[in-house]
Amino acid sequence: MAAKIRNLLNRDGRYFARRVVPEELRVYFDGKRELRKPLGPDRRVAISKLPSVLATWNFRIEEARRRHRGDDALRAGGAKPGSPLNGREMAIAHYFTELELDMQERHFPDREMIADMSWSRKAYRQALIETAAGLADNEKMDATIGWALDAFRERGNHDLTLGSSDWRTLAMSLAAAQIEAMDRSRERDQGNFAGTPAHSILSDAIEIQDLAEPVSILQLLDDYLKELEASGKGRAARKRWTPAIRSLVKHASHDDANRLTKGEIVKWKEACLEAGLAPRTIKTVHLAALKAVLNWAKRNDRIAENPAAEVVIRADRSPPSRERGFREDEANAILRASKSYRRTGRETQKLANAKRWVPLICAHTGARVGEILQLRRQDIFEQDGIHAIRITPEAGTVKAGGYRNVPLHNQIVDEGFIQFVLDAAEGPLFLNTIAGATPRTAVDTAQIRLRQWLHRNDLVPSNMQPNHAWRHRFKTLGREVGIDSRILDAIQGHAPRTASEHYGDVTLRAMKNALDKIPRYNL
Repeated sequence: MAAKIRNLLNRDGRYFARRVVPEELRVYFDGKRELRKPLGPDRRVAISKLPSVLATWNFRIEEARRRHRGDDALRAGGAKPGSPLNGREMAIAHYFTELELDMQERHFPDREMIADMSWSRKAYRQALIETAAGLADNEKMDATIGWALDAFRERGNHDLTLGSSDWRTLAMSLAAAQIEAMDRSRERDQGNFAGTPAHSILSDAIEIQDLAEPVSILQLLDDYLKELEASGKGRAARKRWTPAIRSLVKHASHDDANRLTKGEIVKWKEACLEAGLAPRTIKTVHLAALKAVLNWAKRNDRIAENPAAEVVIRADRSPPSRERGFREDEANAILRASKSYRRTGRETQKLANAKRWVPLICAHTGARVGEILQLRRQDIFEQDGIHAIRITPEAGTVKAGGYRNVPLHNQIVDEGFIQFVLDAAEGPLFLNTIAGATPRTAVDTAQIRLRQWLHRNDLVPSNMQPNHAWRHRFKTLGREVGIDSRILDAIQGHAPRTASEHYGDVTLRAMKNALDKIPRYNL
């Protein structure tokens, strides 16, 4: 079967070139939704003809885009497209049209679809300078900027005669606008999208640019996170990303995404490094947050460009010096200390309960420490003779967004956890939270206290993340005893890796049968 070629249409054995006309440009093509041209019945001949046809259409579409953006610029300046305009109005319209074409070239996924921007050559720039200064003769002016004068004539904006005094004056104005547009393009190559024209004839263009309302970077962050949170995600991101974006706003000394430049972002990155932040933190938190927010804003037409798109930082991972999960002797030592733990000093009873039960539950479920810390009395239940816990965003934060039921290993039940739950009051088992308040802060505090307790008692290596090492160990044990990877993922809340793994359900019984294969710890 022949491979499908983009823009080549087969209808009843005959081939056609096809190109969709962007909706906003259809007015310039008599309302047509698409362009179509017959290429004959022979596929090889049709393929050979296709590039030249597309090149012609692409040129026409880019010309229409110029006209469209020029019309928009005129409207912003108070002028009516299709009516007679003075030189200043046409220069401003031309300036904005060229800037838009430059932006389209940066956005377009296929560079061959863009018309040749040969005007950027040094020789052409010199010709523009001579034209703008009035030093070029009529023939050179026409060769240099005549195409722009002709475009305005076709739109009904002037009817000047080539070589007349007014024609030369307009050519000088358009050449000056072209030079300014080229200067903005060079600035954009350096990541600066906030440049303004210096030529006096374009002074009104600055006012037109300023008509755009500032776009708050912090507001973009909030709107993006609200959209994530509406689908059950983004809660952890709000906590980690907000300080990072606030630090950018403080460093840039403004809160306007339209003014933000690549240079400002690079300097912010360098300032973060000088402040002692790890390169990986800058990459995975600071830059990741900014890129995600600005990409979202661009896709939703809140901003025209993402100046952070090409800002990178090298953040090589340090080679591991040991396993990421607890070894057997380390796990046994922690669980023994957990079993014998008793409340001390001014410590709350709920924190003492967390030290007693959370390590044991994490060891047998591979759950995140925060997911277990936020368990409530009502999240522990029995179904068909199986004791289980429900990990749900209703109790706090779940990284994957949804709930999952996880059966309890027999060792947890035998240690007396169910009786502990029955004796507990309604609400969180391990957190001290104010009624109606989010448990997020309480979870963070409890995680820190658990980590400090383990390190203080020399129960974990100094370079290990104890609150995550149980997840690695659980996965390792599951593989050792031959548990199906999909069941392991379901227990731990990992997303399916293939489309086929989405089919069917991993039942509570299937998970319990798998957990029964994992040996008890020596307590």
